[in-house]
Amino acid sequence: MTLYIKNIEIKNFRSIRKLSLKPNKLAVLVGQNDAGKSNILRSLNLFFNNKTTQQDTLEFNTDNNIFNTPNRRNKRAVEISIKLEIVLPDTYIEKNGHSVIWEKRWRRGGEPKENMIGIREVPFGTRGGVRQEKVRITPMSNVPSLLQNIEFVYVPAIKDVDYFSNLRAKIYSVIASEANRNFRNSSGNFENAIYSQLKELTDNINESLGFDSRLSLPSDLSHIFERLDFRSKDLNISLESRGDGIKARHIPLILKFMADKKHGYKDSRYPYNVIWGYEEPENNLEIGNCIKLADQFCSFLQDDISQILITTHSPVIYGLDRKDNDGSDLVSCHQIYQDADGGTREKSAATNLDDSMGATAWLTPKIQTAIDELKRNQQLHDEAKGLGKPTKPTIYVEGEADKIIFDKAVKVFFPNLCGRIHIVSKGRNAGVNYVKDMIKSWRFLANQYKDIPRAVGVLDVDKRGNAGTTENSEILNGTKFIENTSMNELNSNVESAKFFSIPMPPYFVPIYQAGFIISIDLECLYDKDAWEWAKVNKFTDTIDPYDMACDALKRQAHDEGVRIEQKLHDDWRVFVENRIRNDKKVSMARHFAGKEKKEFEERISCLKELLSNIVEYLNL
Repeated sequence: MTLYIKNIEIKNFRSIRKLSLKPNKLAVLVGQNDAGKSNILRSLNLFFNNKTTQQDTLEFNTDNNIFNTPNRRNKRAVEISIKLEIVLPDTYIEKNGHSVIWEKRWRRGGEPKENMIGIREVPFGTRGGVRQEKVRITPMSNVPSLLQNIEFVYVPAIKDVDYFSNLRAKIYSVIASEANRNFRNSSGNFENAIYSQLKELTDNINESLGFDSRLSLPSDLSHIFERLDFRSKDLNISLESRGDGIKARHIPLILKFMADKKHGYKDSRYPYNVIWGYEEPENNLEIGNCIKLADQFCSFLQDDISQILITTHSPVIYGLDRKDNDGSDLVSCHQIYQDADGGTREKSAATNLDDSMGATAWLTPKIQTAIDELKRNQQLHDEAKGLGKPTKPTIYVEGEADKIIFDKAVKVFFPNLCGRIHIVSKGRNAGVNYVKDMIKSWRFLANQYKDIPRAVGVLDVDKRGNAGTTENSEILNGTKFIENTSMNELNSNVESAKFFSIPMPPYFVPIYQAGFIISIDLECLYDKDAWEWAKVNKFTDTIDPYDMACDALKRQAHDEGVRIEQKLHDDWRVFVENRIRNDKKVSMARHFAGKEKKEFEERISCLKELLSNIVEYLNL
């Protein structure tokens, strides 16, 4: 277990009269403007760094809550109090308890007073109860030194030029001991070059003043680091000339670098623990970069950052708690709001942001859906780049059985194209999503390579593959689902890749006309004799025909007082009452593909029309 803040209690700081919250490793503070989110982070900055902002120290008259007044009856002094419960690393538990409560109190005109006490959790009762025992933190305890090594990094909402200068200067502070030694060893040539150019000046100084003088690098190089610049290698563009969004993306990477360096300090007896208080990281970021930043925060917590507390208005950031569904409790979301008296309050917002968030809360589910799709597309884009430039027209199919039949169909119907078409499936676990993803990836590639061949995705006709269940009217109108119009309408760039559907075999038309709705997949292309063979060889599972009947047929059977089974016809009963088992589909495909050319062509002739349309589209 690593160190992190388990509980925060703040009293009488700015807009906060009394507030308590229990942050997780990544705590997201969300709320409207002026609700007091920033005051929570600034109170932590006061606690750890004795500053309320980057530069400002405590001004008691203005930082004290306006309702915090003396109470003569109880003789209560006016003070600001911040109390943290911090979970201790495993190696500290035996002597000091599982956590420590560390409190600091400020009064007007005085230095803060603080105290620490350990908390040990002890099993209690027979039902898994726990009671807490106080543990005295003795002068010999190593806990105070451990806690003093906590570095709280406050990142303000406005990241101006001064902030970046200070940030670059801090890079020097974390590498100072090693940097000074290395710089001194390598700076001789630089100093000699300066000396040769200014020798006349230094000689005059020596002659006039009577002592040797020469220019050299300063002992503290932090001011030099303030002027360091990040430039793109190819275009030599300064970071100062970049947009605010690009600058903002540099910040967590710089902070992470410094945290890594501090964790590597060999001269420190106690480990460094870094906690970030980050205000509005989404500022100046478009949604794509905001998504990357949110994922970056989560990844940092798996490494050298102990805890991150973020204030935000972005659904991308406060939607992170909905993704924390693996039981790790990594993310907590806290709604910060003003009570009737204007004070700052908190309540859990893990699943429900109430009406006080306004339109943003209403839009969050829609934004989250768009975010998930954007991330998926980006992943596909990255995967597509790794594939390289394709050289053959490609047909993507949903499974291994589909590939076996399509390979055979090309040999039978278009033998001249053998070796010129690439038929691909991921295997048994491919499915419709695999085909869709591959077509999307191909379209990404088409944007990168203008002369690549075309690709086709072949989908079953069902709710997933055809974006809606097949309707009887489509069958009666002669539609055969060769071009999957519903999927192609949902996706652009059909000039590079296109969806097609498994065709409707003619012996399925009376099934639909009778009112039974069956998904059209590869196995539907096998004729009645093949299905009877599969049934005898236990390649099938039994299906209740009632589940296949449309609502109109069910009402008709009810009105007539007959069972659904009585609506079946012996010519096609086997297709309604059975389904090819998933674990037998490949065996069934191999059996059928093993037929002689003439028999295969006769028994699966409807596949020829689909392939003809695909070949025409692929320009073969």
